Amino acid sequence: MTEKVVSVVSLDEESPERSSAQVRFRQAQQEASRRRFGRAEELAREALEIDESFVEVRLWLADLYEQLEEPRKAGRLYQDILHADRDNQAAWEALERVDPAAAKRLRRLSEIPPDPFVARRAQGAELSDDLTGMETLSADDLADVGVADFGLAHEVSEEIAGDLEEVTDDLRPAVQPSVTAGEAFDEVGGEEADEEGEVTRGPADWEYEQDRPMLAKWQAEPTVQRMAAAIRAAWEEEVDVLDPVYNLCAHGERHSHASIFEAVNKTSETLAIKAVEIYIVPERSMDTIAFRDQPPAIAVPTGVLRGMEPQEQLFQVARGIFYITAGYLPEWQAADIILDRKTRMLGDCASVLRETLAEQVGRWRDQLSGADVERLQKLAHAWQQRVTLSADRAGLITCRDIDVACLSIAKATAKSAEAAAAMTVGSFLEQFAGQDAAALAAIPPEASPDRSDSYAAYRIHMLRWWASTPQGQQLLAL
Repeated sequence: MTEKVVSVVSLDEESPERSSAQVRFRQAQQEASRRRFGRAEELAREALEIDESFVEVRLWLADLYEQLEEPRKAGRLYQDILHADRDNQAAWEALERVDPAAAKRLRRLSEIPPDPFVARRAQGAELSDDLTGMETLSADDLADVGVADFGLAHEVSEEIAGDLEEVTDDLRPAVQPSVTAGEAFDEVGGEEADEEGEVTRGPADWEYEQDRPMLAKWQAEPTVQRMAAAIRAAWEEEVDVLDPVYNLCAHGERHSHASIFEAVNKTSETLAIKAVEIYIVPERSMDTIAFRDQPPAIAVPTGVLRGMEPQEQLFQVARGIFYITAGYLPEWQAADIILDRKTRMLGDCASVLRETLAEQVGRWRDQLSGADVERLQKLAHAWQQRVTLSADRAGLITCRDIDVACLSIAKATAKSAEAAAAMTVGSFLEQFAGQDAAALAAIPPEASPDRSDSYAAYRIHMLRWWASTPQGQQLLAL
């Protein structure tokens, strides 16, 4: 094995963590010299758990993986080193050797300027001026777009579902419990802490009324149960099966992506979640991707950084994290696999995530007829449409500004950062003038409710309506 030079610091200068990690590191080296590589890996990992800044251990372990012909694991470690220290030339050279594509992506990401909208506050003020006079829709306004009362949202939802009558005919909106200002803050995250302080996932009372009833039908499907279990098991694999996704991303860095870190911190307070891992992916798309629950991790496209103001970024980040705090990310990912929608870009993060998880799930179609597959796709689509409306509410109670939320929804449909920067809610909705809400909501299963233009218009109308309800007003006033 290639010898590594390990810097030794006198014990009186070392932190207790570094001293303990040094012990594990020496034990790892001894085990490796005896060719007990499994134990050597365990000890090196323990050293890093004790002192994650111990760069020499990462270099040594990466070298061990190279010796064992595991370049993917080695590449991940070299990337971890470079995320913390972009000037580590040894790590650059090693990464270019074991994973040239990852090295190229990382160099490209390192060139992304920090917070590009910091210098555009004046333009942001102009965008705010464009929104002046846009008031929350009243019940009379909603009647003009084809729905007499958006509170009876199941009537529209049945239109959305098309010929899904067999799974929606008994659904009716749940009666929203009354919420006092004091109670509302406790319930915002929809999570409860157990005796040890661990956070459990769960529903929030402000979610869209049809979300959980449709989820219950989705979870009752045996195919979905098997797929969700396989996805959860994949998260717990010792070898990270999500490496293809990680390889598209770089760790978020506080000095370069300050607004995203601020958005995650704010969302963590509002939705009661801790230790969210932040990754940045070089894509022009503008919706945050939640890709694992344990540990919670999101990927934020550079399109969000380039095309949105910080408060709009906050709305999108909160939407993404909601899929984790809601507790049904595996079911959402199973729906994505079953729907297998085509995306705008080849090899984008969402597609790679879906394909990677599909490999873990296996041949889910084998025991199903064509009619069964079609039924599952319709059910998946109907549920995802409802979840999208819940995620919008999560974004709104986090950013607390209905105009910002609506503009962020509109911008997420833009084909470029330049188009997003020039967009206003009014100009976006103008293209759908005269269409009623049912028509806007009736998108086919091939269209993603997070990215569809017409469904975005429907989402804006629905979010404005909810913000005008007593529950929405109470939550936004906290």
